[in-house]
Amino acid sequence: LANPEVELRRAGRTERFQAQPVPVEARLPLISAYLEKWGGNGGVKEQFGQLPDPADHPAFRLVRSP
Repeated sequence: LANPEVELRRAGRTERFQAQPVPVEARLPLISAYLEKWGGNGGVKEQFGQLPDPADHPAFRLVRSP
């Protein structure tokens, strides 16, 4: 990762996280859950239909920074 530091802002609060890559072999359950929730969206469905291999979709775990 070029810069793993991430800031998320919501309702006037800022939280800092580190983005950690999820290994390819651990992505399928994450992608499946994402598709279950958002797969009805035409763009999402189309993108994953064209690239069904989890290796084609980077995934990151956000870990709260101290």
